[in-house]
Amino acid sequence: MVIGMDEIFRIEARAIVEGMKLAWLKGYKQVEINCDNVMLIDTMCN
Repeated sequence: MVIGMDEIFRIEARAIVEGMKLAWLKGYKQVEINCDNVMLIDTMCN
């Protein structure tokens, strides 16, 4: 099974979004997210 770059991007983005949802449900208002995918970080910040 070959995973393309676009699929990796979507998987990582989904993981961050789900983590943020969980943090919000737990009552956290500020979180620090670490990610080594520069393209994903740039997309989420802009």
